[in-house]
This record gives sequence, structure tokens and C-alpha cells, in this order.
Amino acid sequence: MIKSGKQKAKALRQLEQIRNENNSAKNAEIQKLEEELEEYENLKAGKIELPEDITFLEIIGYISKIRIAKGFSQKDLAGMLGITKQAINHHEKYNYYNLDIYQLNKLFQIFGIKFHL
Repeated sequence: MIKSGKQKAKALRQLEQIRNENNSAKNAEIQKLEEELEEYENLKAGKIELPEDITFLEIIGYISKIRIAKGFSQKDLAGMLGITKQAINHHEKYNYYNLDIYQLNKLFQIFGIKFHL
């Protein structure tokens, strides 16, 4: 999943390189990159689809997507949480599964997500 403008630029470069190789074995890789780019652009436009019936653990996997759809950069979110951009990058690398309940609660408050345990 593309989680930043920097990753988007890298994906676009990779896509162009693969297309220039004109290798039919690369079609699956091209399709995957195109899907990731489309998903990122939709998220940047605020379009996000969460399942209606989603568990607490499942929503953790959507945090990066929610951040992008809400228009927050990693730097923005880091500032709101009082941590570094590098810490956000680390959390996103592991899909936020390494956060404790208090940190998750603060994230959900920032995003306007209400949950009950």
C-alpha cells in the first residue's frame, strides 16, 4: 500500500520502468502498481470504504488509509500525537499493531472514530 507522496513517486517511477521493459511477465506487477496508485489517489480524495461490520483489531489495519483520507501527512499526525514523523513511519510499517490502547484511543479521537471495548 502506498502511504505517502514519496512512495507514490517511487511507484510511478517503477511503473514507468516496467512499462518500458515491455515484458509480458511484468503484467501482474504493472497491475498491482496501478491498483495501489488508484487506491492512493482515491484516499487522497477522501474516498475510503470501511466494512460495515468491522472489529477493533480489523480497524487497526485501516489506520494508514484513514490518515490519508482525512488529509493528514505523517508529519501532521506526528505533531498531533507529540511524536516524530519517523515514529509514525515505523507504526505504519507495522500497520499500527505495536500501539497500546491509549495511543490507539488518541488516534481514533483525532480521526473522529468512536469505539467501545
